[in-house]
Amino acid sequence: SVGQAQEKNRLLLTAFKLRFFEEVLKAKELIEQGSLGKILNFRLLFGGYMDMAGTWFVKKEISGGGVIMDNGPHAAALIQHLFGDIAGVSATALDAKNVGVEDTAKLTFSLKNGVTGTVDVSWAAWVTPAAYLEIYGEEGTLLLDGTGVTVKYKTWNDWRKIPNKGDAAAGFARQIDHFVKAIQENKTTMIDAQAGLKAQ
Repeated sequence: SVGQAQEKNRLLLTAFKLRFFEEVLKAKELIEQGSLGKILNFRLLFGGYMDMAGTWFVKKEISGGGVIMDNGPHAAALIQHLFGDIAGVSATALDAKNVGVEDTAKLTFSLKNGVTGTVDVSWAAWVTPAAYLEIYGEEGTLLLDGTGVTVKYKTWNDWRKIPNKGDAAAGFARQIDHFVKAIQENKTTMIDAQAGLKAQ
């Protein structure tokens, strides 16, 4: 698809929604400012109970796999966006609910800049923490959830919350605005076809 789009001079972009969410925008800003110092590692969780039995998600000939194929590209895209290019990934997986494909997995990422981290994905976990991403740096830590960023620097005694000003709908609105602008200007500023392909 990427090659065909280039041959025909067509715009192709991937809609990775998290890049447009306010807590991710804030985390990206703080990382780029150097507020956390050197990034040491991260833990990312995309989990929650979903009854996938009988759906196309568990038909390997259609989906290509299970929860890794469903949530893995979103995780990879977010990791690339925040921390840099991925050098390698390994995974262990489990079919806990006997749906025919993995419904729970742990992925370990190593980045070209030396940062490492883990990603947990699951359709079988009933209870998950509010923070879906934990970022650990030499100078401080960030916790991201759907309501904002919680931060603690090594010089602070307490955690502080930087709340999102809008909700998830505002994030999707930014994504749609970016899509419209990309069509108008025939270019994307958030994720191009090659980055989308890398994440997949």
